[in-house]
Amino acid sequence: MQHHFDHATRLYTHSSDMMVNPRKPAQFLSLAFATADALPALKPDEVAQRNADDTAWLVFEDHRASLAWHTETKERITINDVGPLPAHLTVSEPSAYDSWQNGAWVTDTAAVLQAARDAAANAVRDGFSASIKQPVAANDTTWNGGMDSALAIDGAVRLAEQMGQTEIDLFDAANQAYSLDIGTGRTIAAAVGAVYQVKLARKQQLLRDIASVSSSELDALIWTD
Repeated sequence: MQHHFDHATRLYTHSSDMMVNPRKPAQFLSLAFATADALPALKPDEVAQRNADDTAWLVFEDHRASLAWHTETKERITINDVGPLPAHLTVSEPSAYDSWQNGAWVTDTAAVLQAARDAAANAVRDGFSASIKQPVAANDTTWNGGMDSALAIDGAVRLAEQMGQTEIDLFDAANQAYSLDIGTGRTIAAAVGAVYQVKLARKQQLLRDIASVSSSELDALIWTD
């Protein structure tokens, strides 16, 4: 058996049976960049390299093609060279909230909690925004475009009263026309405003709760209609 190594790096590449010399059948051919010297015992993360004068095998750590992370910048790096990892690299992947301390990644639990709270609060705000854009039903009238649009009725009512009118003509966000007497308009605006205030108060309470609970309690604090 002979063991081959790369001519440039001198790293072990493969093994093969020795070839008989056709001119001298009792002898084997001696190939370049190969040796009959037995390979050293290798661990899974080690590689053999033939020394410069071709007299012995050397053993080195081999992390080639492995991913490593910079302990200061968290930059991900692919290892291309043979040898031990530099002191500033680790094969342990960090999380977004880790920092390197005393030879290991340490998670900033306060930052993790704050990120979870921020995500929960944003979800509540999004839920509230979507909720107030839904059609609003009040006084047998459904107003498309949500509460912001429906509350415009109040402004139209006030303007009509100033001008001495008894009815208002409006278009909602879906471009649907409405003709309302001032009393009905005022009733709808008040009903819509009351619903809006209830939803606003619920949003504000959820945000206060989110700011004070533990991470295990956040899942229960969601916006529901």
